[in-house]
Amino acid sequence: MKPKLYFGHPMNTYGTANESALLAIISEAFPKYEIENPGNETHKVACLRYRATGRNPMEYFFL
Repeated sequence: MKPKLYFGHPMNTYGTANESALLAIISEAFPKYEIENPGNETHKVACLRYRATGRNPMEYFFL
């Protein structure tokens, strides 16, 4: 199991070409790490579920 590296970046860059380019650079620079990207589909779905409970969706990422 690889250690994780959190890729914190603005939400308005999620799903963009810039995000993809940065992920490629980070992956190349840190090949021994799994990149934890809050902008991926898994987190998008989980954040929507979290919001549906009435909680602040940004809290999802901090907890």
